[in-house]
Amino acid sequence: GTKLDVNGAIRASGYPGLKLTHKDAQIRLWGESGEKWAIGSTGAVGDDFIIAPIAGGGPSLTAKTSGDFTIIGGNVGIGNTSPTAKLHIKGSTADVPQLKIEGTDNTKEISMAFIPAGSASSTNLSWTIGRANSANRFAIRSYNGITDTTLLTVDGTGSVGIGTATPATKLNVVGTLQVENPGWSPAVVMKSTNASGHQYE
Repeated sequence: GTKLDVNGAIRASGYPGLKLTHKDAQIRLWGESGEKWAIGSTGAVGDDFIIAPIAGGGPSLTAKTSGDFTIIGGNVGIGNTSPTAKLHIKGSTADVPQLKIEGTDNTKEISMAFIPAGSASSTNLSWTIGRANSANRFAIRSYNGITDTTLLTVDGTGSVGIGTATPATKLNVVGTLQVENPGWSPAVVMKSTNASGHQYE
């Protein structure tokens, strides 16, 4: 049976407060609606810290002893213990810091959104950058509260589209293209090599 069953609050003071020594030591919480959460250690050696629903399938938080995970003043640090931004990722000498966003359905968009305060408008745009959902393309889009506009696209062949989501050439610009060079060198150099190997510029 249950060694301790408390309906109400528990207060522990002094050091260590509440100490659990089992390798899978956890505090389990039952909500009024039936939700169940576990807080404590987990893993083969019990050195990892976890907050997760007991039944699984819900959001969880795990802090691995193999890497630093810190929450201070609302800032989250991964790989460091003194984060200076809402999310601060720092690599070690053995790896490259990387933020990975992995999808589960290749027909769905995978992106990061930058949302302004208040509602999006023509003078207060929101921005999205990432993998487009309709094809194997990388896109930068803006949203003015009414229309979602693709501004720049790079497809899987390396073709770049400005003002179009489907570039037909290596550089496909829909709209006016202005190139300026204040120096004496030509602003645009176009080169082509014919079948005989002669190059024209």
